[in-house]
Amino acid sequence: MRSMKIIFFCVIVLFFSGCAVDRLALGYRFLQRTKYERAEIILKSYIQNDEYPDKYHRAIALFYLGFSEMMQDKLDLAIGSYSSAIESESNFVFAYFNRGLCYMLLGHYEKALHDFKVTDKMLTDPQIEKFPKENFSSSDKNQKYIKINLYYQLMLNLLLQHYSVASILLQRLVKQFEQDHHLIMFCATIYLCKSPIQNVTEGYILYNKALENQKEAIKRQDMQTWQDTSLENYLAHWLVQQQKKKLSWL
Repeated sequence: MRSMKIIFFCVIVLFFSGCAVDRLALGYRFLQRTKYERAEIILKSYIQNDEYPDKYHRAIALFYLGFSEMMQDKLDLAIGSYSSAIESESNFVFAYFNRGLCYMLLGHYEKALHDFKVTDKMLTDPQIEKFPKENFSSSDKNQKYIKINLYYQLMLNLLLQHYSVASILLQRLVKQFEQDHHLIMFCATIYLCKSPIQNVTEGYILYNKALENQKEAIKRQDMQTWQDTSLENYLAHWLVQQQKKKLSWL
């Protein structure tokens, strides 16, 4: 469970700055301390007593509740909470993303892929006003979210044997994040393992390109290329741990 906590750190520390409601603040603090059962009790009380002052805080409370349920492996309940958050704020990017993760862990791969596609559209379409908008002011942070979401789309399309779509997604990852050698090599390796024989050559080309870029970075002593890999390492570790319980496709 601790590995899951690390993975979702980027989507749980986002919304608190605008929240002045004491009970919601208390629930958030328990989430930070990984006291998920206590957080769940407080957040349910906050929601059921109808204390939230506006739609914004209602959506945030439901998202936090979904997160606390998710961390306790109450995935069906988490899906319900995330869905309610989306009903309150239809452009709640990370409610879609986290709901997609729940669907994936339950084996509902088509539903998971749908939520990741919606997340991708929201993240990449500048015309869509994202919720909560204050968390998308940094283009670097936005790019990181896009990268993680693309990664999951690639994995699910391979699982569902949508190889042509997987090829497009892998090319997109390479084009947008070619400096992230670790992630590209990891994705290309899985692509090689899961794709039919006609796609193997393409996978090897991508893998070798990532390897060459990595060697060039070492020659330049470009340490920046190594400093932003912890999230991808956590993702890989988390997937390995989760597939022992629910996934068998890696």
